[in-house]
Amino acid sequence: MRKLGEHLLELGWLQRGDLLRAMNHQRQVGGRLGTCLLEMGVVSEPELLHALGVQHGIEPVEVDALREVPEEVRALLPAKLAVRCRAVPVQATASKVHVALLDPGDLASQDELSFAIGRRLVLRAVSEVRLCEALERYYGEPCGARIARILDRLNRQHYLWSEAPAEAGPEPPGRPAAGGAEMAPPPLPRPDFGGRFGAPPRRAPAAAGAAAPPAPPARREAAAPPAPAAPAAEPPVSPARPPRPTAVTLSETERASLYGGHAPAPLTYADAEVRLAEIGDRDEAARLLVGFLRQEFDRVLLFAVRRDATHGWTGDGDGLSAERIAAVAIPFTRPSIFLNLRQGSAFHLGPLPGLPAHRPLVALLGGETPEECLLLPVRIGERMVAALWCDRAGDHLGNIDLEALRRLVDSFAHTLERCILLKRQAQT
Repeated sequence: MRKLGEHLLELGWLQRGDLLRAMNHQRQVGGRLGTCLLEMGVVSEPELLHALGVQHGIEPVEVDALREVPEEVRALLPAKLAVRCRAVPVQATASKVHVALLDPGDLASQDELSFAIGRRLVLRAVSEVRLCEALERYYGEPCGARIARILDRLNRQHYLWSEAPAEAGPEPPGRPAAGGAEMAPPPLPRPDFGGRFGAPPRRAPAAAGAAAPPAPPARREAAAPPAPAAPAAEPPVSPARPPRPTAVTLSETERASLYGGHAPAPLTYADAEVRLAEIGDRDEAARLLVGFLRQEFDRVLLFAVRRDATHGWTGDGDGLSAERIAAVAIPFTRPSIFLNLRQGSAFHLGPLPGLPAHRPLVALLGGETPEECLLLPVRIGERMVAALWCDRAGDHLGNIDLEALRRLVDSFAHTLERCILLKRQAQT
């Protein structure tokens, strides 16, 4: 049986760099690879379920079906056995029972389940987080804090967020209706679970465009037949933005501004970290961070996180101004990507969800959002004090060096902490 990561790479829904980072994350914190991928946000839940089904050669169980198991069906399996075998019955007929099993290759569990239920088993693929949710929901088995955080985010995307925009009126001009690719992705093409699996289209072509709300499912359906040609269509796009060089050259004006009139050698990520360590003013540090990243991204924004909301701090990019940035405020009382980060998410990489709370940000970006955006939290200890936004207008972020960015953000966080301590010492 091929590994899950190999299937996701083949489907085009995962990049090798993200897979390596997820495997390293798995070694550090444990759990299944699919859980780590969901936790990092590098694959969506429908994509993971589809890949699990392809991997095991069985049909995946739908999220809604797992959350609405009739009482008479779940009574077929004793709680202790369900917890021990990591299994939940989903559907039953007179002769067979559909069972969501975390490890479909565990023959011993299959025999035990078949004996206890007394009917033929039809195995269904399921993710670790959804199985844990079902075990807690039906059999009282706690799922743990880490799984609970992932489930909280997934359920807001799947249920709460898709309903919230209906209460707040129409979306801003130029923005597709809420419930975009991240909250309500177009249905994946269903493979033939009798033995042959159709190759789903790559995610990048499916995400491009997206004008009217009814259009995405039609585009995903239409893109399925020519899927094998999709990889050939991508190379002309990638060379337009080659991978980031090791050194990013600032303009003479920017270098003079950042370095007090001097023009040093081309600035690298390591140079930026060293320079941040020398700065004693938080606004100067913010300007350096934004100015450096502006060489790699079309728009860079910094947001200050306060008790009640996220507020615009500074930034640079086409159409942005200090006044417009400062006017942005996104409260924590409504679902948003900033609330996700505040509650523990490591980062956000993907489309901007069409939520009412994001309207000030959409307006700041000119009424249209990029294909993908990157949002990184800036934390001092466990507290999020700022958030960094990066995007490339009309382009994906497939070749960014996420690890280098996170190290740079950590250096910026240390600088902010030092500036706060210096200010407190000056006041006392």
